[in-house]
This record gives sequence, structure tokens and C-alpha cells, in this order.
Amino acid sequence: MTEITNNKIKGQQGELLISYILGRIFSTSIIRHSGDQDKGIDLSLQFISPINKRLFDINFQIKTGTSYVIDDNKNWKLRNISINDFEKWKYAITPVVLVWVNDTVSPPSYYWKLITNRSSYARLSISKKSILAPSTLYEVIIKLEKKAKKKTKKITISHLSPKINISLRDFAKSFFKKHLLGKKIINPVLGEVNISWHLWNHLTRNNRKKNHIMYSLELMRIVIDVIKYCNKVYSTRKVTKIIRGNWTTEINLIAFKINPDNPSNENSIFLVVRETIIYPNNWKDDLLMETKIKRHLTLESIYRKEKK
Repeated sequence: MTEITNNKIKGQQGELLISYILGRIFSTSIIRHSGDQDKGIDLSLQFISPINKRLFDINFQIKTGTSYVIDDNKNWKLRNISINDFEKWKYAITPVVLVWVNDTVSPPSYYWKLITNRSSYARLSISKKSILAPSTLYEVIIKLEKKAKKKTKKITISHLSPKINISLRDFAKSFFKKHLLGKKIINPVLGEVNISWHLWNHLTRNNRKKNHIMYSLELMRIVIDVIKYCNKVYSTRKVTKIIRGNWTTEINLIAFKINPDNPSNENSIFLVVRETIIYPNNWKDDLLMETKIKRHLTLESIYRKEKK
């Protein structure tokens, strides 16, 4: 009886903590469910995306303590999760995020995972990189946009062709400086994407294969259209997290896939955006945290993936 009571208290403490944390991250009020209202859902919130002003609803289930996980190298493998609740979360109209609170460390750490219809109960785990932080706001938005069913506008693939007596590299560099450098293009999912010398330097770096460089340079002509009209995220990857002084910097890569007009003859094209998010280390207690978060998007790459 004492153990049950202690677990209940621990669970309530975890819910209160995460309620506060989510309120700070999403800048909104949190609805707590208890008693008959708690049907596999502990918290709910509604927020407006700072990117495109779209309204989102999310439900949260909070689990606290080591009885819910097994340390599995780079992940926390989840256990003791109700399979009935899990099946409800998978197919719920309102997306469900599962949060695990590690209360064995001080201060407690908290990890999250969005449950989708592709989630597997047998392989249910949370990445150790998925820690609730100010960057979670944008990560959740991107994941929800990725999950949404959308029609993507077809983009006509046209290649950059140099004039006679000029190399493709020289012609592409001139085109880049005249038509792309310094441009700020609005992407419907990510927001404002900046085009800088970072793109050119990344595409033409010395350790890259020459034919891959040429393929990328040929695609310069469609860069703006791809940024403007791609609304379906293909994949995301966390690159690094740096804590320096009073600030934390997170860098992520977000990829879009463009299917060619003629799939039998063309390779798929990928466009990659680098997302940099900077926020204060003491964000949980900083009342001005919202005004201090900086987010910057830079075009990282465009390339054609060769068929095997």
C-alpha cells in the first residue's frame, strides 16, 4: 500500500513539474486531467505556431521513475506502458506525446517522444537526445507537419546549363551570386530560410566527389522554388548541442525530398536546411526567456541521390 502511495505521489510530482516546463516552452496554459478525466492522458495544451500561426492541440502522458525505462545505450527503452493506452495514442485524432521524467538526478531530466501510427509497442523507446527544452517547440511543430497529410506542389526540374566557353562551376558561381546569395525565402513549414556563402562552400568543399559537386550546381536554378513549395519534411537529424557560458546552442538538419517528374529517368532530389537555435541555460527560470530565444535557418545543401 505504501509503495502504491509513493508511486502516486511521484507521478503527481512529475506531472506538476512537466506542466510547468511545457508552459514555459509553449508559452501557454496547461490543462491537467485527473480522476475520471485521466484516460491515458495527463496534460493537454493548445498553442499557436510562431512559424505560420497555425493552431495545434497536443495531449501528454507523463511517466516518472526508473520503473518505466531500461537504459539501452543511446535510448531509454520504455516498459510497463499500458498496451491499451498505447493503441489509443497511436490512432488518436489529437497527437500524443509521451514524457518520461528521470527523478534519480538533480535537477530531474525529462525526455519526450511523439507517438504516431507508425510507433511500435515492442520497440518503444526515447532517444537520450530528445530532452524537453526551448528548441522542443520547433521540433514538435516540424514533427506534426511531417505527420500531416499534404499535397505537395510538383516542381519542374530544370538544370543550369552554362554558355559556350565557360565551365559549369564558373557559370554556377555567377548565377549563385546574382540570383541566390543573400536571399531570404519563406518555407511553409520552417519559415524564413537564408541563402549565404555557407551553401556554396558546402557544395564545393574539397573532400566532395567532383560529379556530386556538378550535380548540385546543375540544380541551382530550382533552389528558390524548392524552398518555397516543399511542405513535407522527409527527415530530421540532431547535429550538435553546445553549452558555452550562459547559452546553449543546438544545431539540427532538416531534409525535404523532391520526387522528379519522371521517376524512371530521374533521381530523387534532396534539399537540406540547417537550423540553429540559441537559448539561455536558465530558461526555466528566466521570465524573459521568449525574447531571448534566437532561431536561424540557413540552406545547407541541395543534391541528387543516385539510384543504386
